Amino acid sequence: YTKAYIYLGRSYIGLKQWYSALHPLRTAYRISPDQAKTEVSNLLIDTLFSLVIGEIRKGNFEESKTYISEYLQLNKTLGNSNNQIISFLIAFAAQELKRGNLTNTVSALKLALNIDPKNSDAYIGLGRAYFKDGRMFDALNSIRKAILLDPNNKEAGNLFNQYSN
Repeated sequence: YTKAYIYLGRSYIGLKQWYSALHPLRTAYRISPDQAKTEVSNLLIDTLFSLVIGEIRKGNFEESKTYISEYLQLNKTLGNSNNQIISFLIAFAAQELKRGNLTNTVSALKLALNIDPKNSDAYIGLGRAYFKDGRMFDALNSIRKAILLDPNNKEAGNLFNQYSN
């Protein structure tokens, strides 16, 4: 049965129907023997990542948290890093900041920091968003956290000097 669920999941992936692919891939993962788990895991990770991207691009941060949680758990089981999802969140936040959408910017960066509280780039992005929103204290506080995490970060140092004046 595992192969049938994998095939069905792959078919939906080929059609870019991520929601439809999720159920058969979850089932395949649950019932698969150990030798097939890696293949199913990779398909499931890719599907979950695509769902996260889709939900976040629509501004559905609450909905994305369910998929992110499952993605992170599976990633942990596989021993993978979370760099891919964090990089996406930071890049998405930067785009939203350029568009002036501060709500999405802050939400994406806070999500990134929930996953990796020691990510200085997320704190820098948060500082920029708060500065643009006129929240000087929060901006300086975020930049300060980035500097504490990475004292050699020139961008954080420059922003701190700029925002302090």
